[in-house]
Amino acid sequence: METYLTLIKENSKKLILLAIILLLVFLGTFFLKNYQKKLDNKVSENYIKAGIFLATNKKEDSKKMFVSVVESQHNFYSGLALNSIIENKLETNNDEVLRLFEIVEQSIESKEQKDLVKFKKALFFFKASKKDAGTKLLNEIIDSNSIWKEAASETLKSNK
Repeated sequence: METYLTLIKENSKKLILLAIILLLVFLGTFFLKNYQKKLDNKVSENYIKAGIFLATNKKEDSKKMFVSVVESQHNFYSGLALNSIIENKLETNNDEVLRLFEIVEQSIESKEQKDLVKFKKALFFFKASKKDAGTKLLNEIIDSNSIWKEAASETLKSNK
């Protein structure tokens, strides 16, 4: 027992430093998670507001909110916002839509979700009369053996 007390007395500065470091790590983790949760809530609120603007036929306000959600690079809401922009024809500039696609592609981590975004991008290319670009993306999906392989094959067959 005496050896433990001696050891503690000899290393008291190191133990205090270790306790402070552990406390700082704990507090830092807590504040970081809290900050991330607030950001997630803000993106969620913006997505809902954009939907309300769309429902009340305030398309320009809706577009601005949806674009801000896409630009937030939220792994869930960015893709939904981009879908809303495309489905409701809120953006007529194809280059801007492609820019938003790029942002969404960067925000997604899972391969299958990335392939889904590629698939939607290919459909957008076909709709925008850019058949070669759409075909290239669909072939990438097919070659990667994705779960979207069958849908990509069917889309290629119907767009030949």
